[in-house]
Amino acid sequence: MSGQITICMTMGLRPDYLEQTIESLGPQMRLLPIVAINDFGDDPTNRMFDRLCPHGRRIDLGGRVGHHAAVDAMYEAVDTPYIFHIEDDWHFARTDFLPEAIALLDSDPTMTSVCVRELDDMPIEPQRAARVTYEEVGGVSYALMTRVHMRWYGFTFNPHVIRRSTWQDLGGYSRFGKEKDISRHMRAAGRHVGYLEDGGCRHIGAEHSIARKSNPLLAAQA
Repeated sequence: MSGQITICMTMGLRPDYLEQTIESLGPQMRLLPIVAINDFGDDPTNRMFDRLCPHGRRIDLGGRVGHHAAVDAMYEAVDTPYIFHIEDDWHFARTDFLPEAIALLDSDPTMTSVCVRELDDMPIEPQRAARVTYEEVGGVSYALMTRVHMRWYGFTFNPHVIRRSTWQDLGGYSRFGKEKDISRHMRAAGRHVGYLEDGGCRHIGAEHSIARKSNPLLAAQA
């Protein structure tokens, strides 16, 4: 994977979750190039990243710019053809999925990205979950959600592998208001996310989301 892929991580206000996330990646994956951005700028998070990823590059824009603009700035610093996008509140029980994800992307140009979140970790209503379909390419099993919802599942910020050129062709994320707007744009273009059937990734920070206005960590930054 050397020279092929860069880990890109958004982080902030949750150094404890950040520690769990990075440690769960394992020693081999942590050798990959890694770029991170902390749009909240808190020192505990920055120190934790610097300690765990001494070879990593931490981008500081000097103030808050918003999530999409922060991701755009991070991707601008990447020079590999693929990006493994993660956030600071996930746990990886498996870390050998990058070759599979890249192979899936290369097999289907309509696939925007390959998400590694476990399907049973996703909040999908049972009647919608029954619409998930499964495919296999080169021995790699993956799920498609195109029948689950007509506009969602075209894009996700959940941990995924993406071609940097997909982001470039999109003109960056900053021109979109929300994640769902990116997804709708992709679905309208006939594109979709592929989900590894065994991604090995689960969300550990749902109860402490920095997107919630009630989050005391966010309030402390006000």
